[in-house]
Amino acid sequence: MPWESAPALTALYSYLYVLLQAEDYALLLGSVGLFLILALVMYITRRLDWYAPRGGQSPQPPPMPQVSVSPQA
Repeated sequence: MPWESAPALTALYSYLYVLLQAEDYALLLGSVGLFLILALVMYITRRLDWYAPRGGQSPQPPPMPQVSVSPQA
């Protein structure tokens, strides 16, 4: 399915070409581009449960141990 990734690669190569041609604004364009890529990745993965096992529900955390504190006199 190479046609599915063609628009993304075209956009990436176009961005890199513009970035290399604009020498005076390369740092600014690179920073903005990385910010947009990071924002896109965060938006796409916002509903992923990274701690869930592959097959089902996320496990419940173990209960916290009860600690008794005695007042000091």
